[in-house]
Amino acid sequence: MPAARTHPGQVLREKFLVPRHMDERALADAIDLPVKHIREIVRGSQAMTAGIASKLARYFKTTPEFWLNLQAAYDLRDEDDEEGDAPA
Repeated sequence: MPAARTHPGQVLREKFLVPRHMDERALADAIDLPVKHIREIVRGSQAMTAGIASKLARYFKTTPEFWLNLQAAYDLRDEDDEEGDAPA
């Protein structure tokens, strides 16, 4: 059974924003990023970058590696899914 694909934006929303009753705009203002970048990450349409990972890590007292590892795991699962669809 394949593992679920979880985008880092889903983790950001469910584990960090919702418990703090924080919206995307408040986070964007707090870490000095355009709200568009946060919205796109939360919606899963933008990948986590090293710069954004560093800002999130400082704000939420995690590490940049935490966020980048979430992105890497998501990307690898996405790659595995694509290879699984390719003809042998």
